[in-house]
Amino acid sequence: MYWRMIIISFTIIVLDAVMTYQRNHIWKDDFILWTDVSRKSPAKVRMHNNLGIAYIDRGMLGEAIAECTKALVLNPEYAEAHINLGVAYARKGMLDESISENKKALAINSNSAEAHTNLGVAYYRKDRLDEAIAEYKRALAINPTYAKAYDRLGVAYYHKGMLDEAISAHRKALAVDSSSAEAHSNLGGAYHAKGMVDEAIAEYKKALAINPRFAGAHNNLGLAYHKKGMKEEAISEFKEALTINPDFKRAQSNLTWLYATSR
Repeated sequence: MYWRMIIISFTIIVLDAVMTYQRNHIWKDDFILWTDVSRKSPAKVRMHNNLGIAYIDRGMLGEAIAECTKALVLNPEYAEAHINLGVAYARKGMLDESISENKKALAINSNSAEAHTNLGVAYYRKDRLDEAIAEYKRALAINPTYAKAYDRLGVAYYHKGMLDEAISAHRKALAVDSSSAEAHSNLGGAYHAKGMVDEAIAEYKKALAINPRFAGAHNNLGLAYHKKGMKEEAISEFKEALTINPDFKRAQSNLTWLYATSR
């Protein structure tokens, strides 16, 4: 009897360890977690929304749209699902649909800084810069520490030729979140356009220290090096951008142009 109890106890311990490992394996990855939950609780609004986010993170936009839509069928007043659906639409280039979803989110919650910012991004991509700027400012009135809104505001200012305002906005973004490679690169772009090439190079390098596989920052750094007459360094950066993203047309064009003008 004594040995039998030991064997039973040992078996329970082993099974518990296996189940704990399986749970940890599921929970360590949001995508696996919410896929698992979706099979067990298909009528949960939050589950469909979170699975939609996981699909967005993986670039699986059709699946993301399907999951966010399921969430909204269950609860049409779920603002977060409208926002995430808008993100998926924007990434697919469906900008009118993205605008519509963010407006629906704002009709439910007018104080969503995220929805105002995402609406601004969609306006920006449709070249409606003044409307984009207005949305970013609304987001910042709600949340003055929203780094993404400052950064996107800087990009809009840049494209309006308002370089001082762009620099100021990007600096504010980085004051909130200095770990944003995109904001460093965007600030570098504004410096570059102002003729502040050394400052631009410093920002591109900061971006690449955070994310060494940031193809756009490598390309921009190459352009800055070229402006400084540093041909070999420029070629190296364009090549690195293409190693990361072989379909990066601007980097390929810059490299081809540099070779042609160096003969």
